[in-house]
Amino acid sequence: MIVVFHPEAQIEAQKATAHYTEIHSQLGRDFRKELEEAVSRMVQTPTA
Repeated sequence: MIVVFHPEAQIEAQKATAHYTEIHSQLGRDFRKELEEAVSRMVQTPTA
């Protein structure tokens, strides 16, 4: 399955990552990891 993000959603995710990174670099990495895992779960179980 191919996942395509709306351009505004992509920008929002980038801004959120940057925001959390400004607070603490690990927070930015954690946020991005959680986002990627959530997308992965959606791909694996799209009807959930």
